[in-house]
Amino acid sequence: MWYFSSDWHLGHENVIRFSKRPFSSVEQMDSAIIKNMTSPLKRGDEFFFLGDLSWNIPVGERFFYSLPEGVQFHWILGNHDYDKYLKPFEQYCASISTIKELKPAKDQLLVLCHYPMISFNKSHHNAWQLYGHHHRRPNGKDNLFPNFQGKRLNINLEFHDFKPLTLKDVEQHMAKQPDNWDYLSKTKAD
Repeated sequence: MWYFSSDWHLGHENVIRFSKRPFSSVEQMDSAIIKNMTSPLKRGDEFFFLGDLSWNIPVGERFFYSLPEGVQFHWILGNHDYDKYLKPFEQYCASISTIKELKPAKDQLLVLCHYPMISFNKSHHNAWQLYGHHHRRPNGKDNLFPNFQGKRLNINLEFHDFKPLTLKDVEQHMAKQPDNWDYLSKTKAD
């Protein structure tokens, strides 16, 4: 099974305040995130993490020690994943990249990047994009790209009850979204 999430900011006390996270302490936040992210996982699962893991090496290690054996962790780097926070964890990762592409179905491309993109590989063929980076707005929403709607989803854990999304969750979301703004339908392309 595939799982997706981003922007945990483990060990980052200020994220509680600036993103209005519902935790009274950084320790409470870290424990809840680690539990929520690891509890559904089992051997053979793949976890695609889209950046900004931890500001604290010991709590990052706590996450990786909690990861069930046989789970492949793919880290798509974010803007806070500096070398000093990345190096101790490289050994636990199946892959590390700045962008990753998956094919959940024969004719479907899924582009993973920490940053949202207006256009991305195959967006003109209605590919999907998952991103993070942007945190909860004062209205509790992610108001990015109002003129560029389409098959994209902010997977920052703040928008998903601090739990990972499954591929089925992503598919259900994308089914409700309009076509990408730059989509070339078969009739337009002919």
